Amino acid sequence: MNGNVHPSAWCLPGALLLSAAPAGAHTLGRSFIDVTPTASGAAVLLDFDTTDLTETLGARLDSDGSGRVDERELVTHERVLLALATGGLVLHRGGARCRPDVAAPSLVAEGLIRCRLAYTCGSGGPWAVDYPLIEQMRAGHVGLLALRLEDRVVTARLSRATSAWSEATEAAGHAAARQSLRLRDGLIAGGVLVAVAALGLGVRIRRRRHR
Repeated sequence: MNGNVHPSAWCLPGALLLSAAPAGAHTLGRSFIDVTPTASGAAVLLDFDTTDLTETLGARLDSDGSGRVDERELVTHERVLLALATGGLVLHRGGARCRPDVAAPSLVAEGLIRCRLAYTCGSGGPWAVDYPLIEQMRAGHVGLLALRLEDRVVTARLSRATSAWSEATEAAGHAAARQSLRLRDGLIAGGVLVAVAALGLGVRIRRRRHR
């Protein structure tokens, strides 16, 4: 249930890229989450380097104690890794949790794994993404999210401190920002009117003094 691919072929379409890397290199504390809505839910690519897993979990996968999870060990522990992926990446649509499944065999290369997942979701409503898997990653790890909506691509940076993103929260944030801009513009416009009125009053006072 696995496929092999050279690191140079590992890339997420569009905004995210898992760069080509020589043997022994890894993704520098990052995982990549690419979500594309479909008619039934979402297609997901989840890429991460197994060396970014916590020491305890990494040691369970590193059967030969080499300090690096090789392709053979990835194949041996693929079920564990896929369980981590499907349980560690939670999608919601319209407030309802989507059901995860494995869409295709995973791809492995030099400690890297790409999980190809499919989520079945309800129709309609805002999206939300939660990434509890990041709790199983080393401190400082970040998850780079790309959600490919019909009219735009949403990107977000997930961390242990902020491991979730939601379309509704983002919309509320944008609305608050627009309200703040309107308020600022209103204050500026009001200030200009006050200045103009004060200038006109000053002119009238000077004219009266010269009469």
